[in-house]
Amino acid sequence: MIKTPTKFIALLYGAALLTSSAFAQGVATDPVGYVTTTVPNGDDVVVGTPLAQAAAYAGAATSVSGAVVTFDSATFGDLTSQPHYMLVSTSASIEGDWFQVQSNTATSLTLAEDIQAAGLLASDVVKVIPFWTLDTMFADGAGVGVSPDPLLPVSFVMIPDLVNSGVNLAKSKLYFYHDGSSPFLPVAGWYDNDNVFGGVVGSTPLSPETFITIRNQSGVEQSVVLAGTVPVSSYATEIVRLANGVAQDNALVNPFPSPITLAETGLSSVIAASTDPLLPTDLVLIYSNVSGSGTNVPPSKAYLYHDGSSPFLPVAGWYDNDNVFGGVVDDTVSIPAGGAFLIRKAAGPVEAVVWAPSVPYSLAD
Repeated sequence: MIKTPTKFIALLYGAALLTSSAFAQGVATDPVGYVTTTVPNGDDVVVGTPLAQAAAYAGAATSVSGAVVTFDSATFGDLTSQPHYMLVSTSASIEGDWFQVQSNTATSLTLAEDIQAAGLLASDVVKVIPFWTLDTMFADGAGVGVSPDPLLPVSFVMIPDLVNSGVNLAKSKLYFYHDGSSPFLPVAGWYDNDNVFGGVVGSTPLSPETFITIRNQSGVEQSVVLAGTVPVSSYATEIVRLANGVAQDNALVNPFPSPITLAETGLSSVIAASTDPLLPTDLVLIYSNVSGSGTNVPPSKAYLYHDGSSPFLPVAGWYDNDNVFGGVVDDTVSIPAGGAFLIRKAAGPVEAVVWAPSVPYSLAD
């Protein structure tokens, strides 16, 4: 699973109310719920998607060949007009990984990557899930705001840069919702800010492995309600360094509708520990989304994992980068439900490691 344009794509934060419901034909009963995000006027809010759309299919693969997976029990309809991905929910080697569907027949999927080389085996269990898109997450601009003048948009959904190397990366894409009132752009819908006259782009998929930024300059507070299924297994995400000798920011998200402590994240096993707590190696930088903070707000707190080898700090654990002598914070610092954060990899060789956090809750029948 490589964080490249083939795995391009983003998003929502709040508190979840969990219920139980059958959500799709041929798919076992899974818990569902909702998350609500408030976006104050004048602010950027950085959010992820801790709930998924209802699965179109769940079952075991029958055969795997290259990028093609076949299912004896499937009767797929069109999975590409609305983009879908395949999530590996039970596998000895790649559980939690996901792959975009490029095309399909009634019983097979052709994916954007070689799934056989990735390690999928016949009998591994998968789910086929629609991506959240601009249209399905923010219907008619809900939660973001409407821009009457497409040449002077007031509010945006912004996508982080998952492709370039470095830190403090600029947003890769900005989208706005136009109400169709302009005489030279009379169709309501989502538009690419870099290609206003390229037509509506509401079917743009939003990645489950990263976050988006909602910028609200509509003049009023906005609110987004996301209803969907609660994760019962992990999503796997790669933490990468894309260029030799260059530090790298990875835009990540807590994939669950529940807070996870730094100890629960399991990140200490996939980032470089700091031997000198005063000269940290990799950092976890968490966004706080404080109302009234304005736009282009950086993460509010940074944490390092120290290996305990320092004579003046002999206890291994997570530490506040601004207060390394304040003691370990493993169980006292949390990434919020669906919360956004960065992993800043220190300069070093090109690298890719998989992070697949365990589900932090148990679900009653």
